[in-house]
Amino acid sequence: MAIELERDFVRKYTKGPDVFEFGCGNGLFAKELSSSYSVEAVDLFAPETTEGFKFTQSDVLDMNIDKKFNTVVAVSSLEHCGIETGQCDNPDYDCIARVSRVLSDMALDRIIITAPFGNKLLFTQKEGPDDVYENIASPEWGYRQLTHSKIMELFKDFTLVEHVTYMYIPQPNEGDFFNVDNWAAIDWEAHKETFDPGVLATVANHTKIGCYMLERNSQ
Repeated sequence: MAIELERDFVRKYTKGPDVFEFGCGNGLFAKELSSSYSVEAVDLFAPETTEGFKFTQSDVLDMNIDKKFNTVVAVSSLEHCGIETGQCDNPDYDCIARVSRVLSDMALDRIIITAPFGNKLLFTQKEGPDDVYENIASPEWGYRQLTHSKIMELFKDFTLVEHVTYMYIPQPNEGDFFNVDNWAAIDWEAHKETFDPGVLATVANHTKIGCYMLERNSQ
């Protein structure tokens, strides 16, 4: 469930001409990107639209993709690998590492990732709060929180160049998760020594989203 701040980050740092979106969801953002770039996209589920871009409904691990892309984009999708809808009966916790290797191989220049920030692995169902797997009677789907260090661990051939972490701070009577006015950027430089070990104690109860632009290391 991407917020507009995540898409703004992708718009700012995407480099063409060829772009690949992993987990394109409803397809609307891939459609938007296709007005400026040549876009291909993949998702486990059919999107609302495929206008303007090439879409494949598949698990990216089952695809044989020889083409390279200037930018590979994953907006609020990498965190669901192996624990997406329909996969919770038999979670594949190592799937994220395999998918990250595939995405790394596909990217010529850049990878842009957005994902929940933190160090927890959570599951959810249609009704009720998110919690660890053991406490959810019938999990519908799951997601991981990822720290800056975890992102860099997954993409070893890349260097983290740009990053911003947003924290959800709803205004009184305006608790809309998708309202950008309810999000504030955290100063990475001021807190970088405490980010990687876990969520900052002072904001532990606030939802956070990390946005990362990584560039391929020189050979």
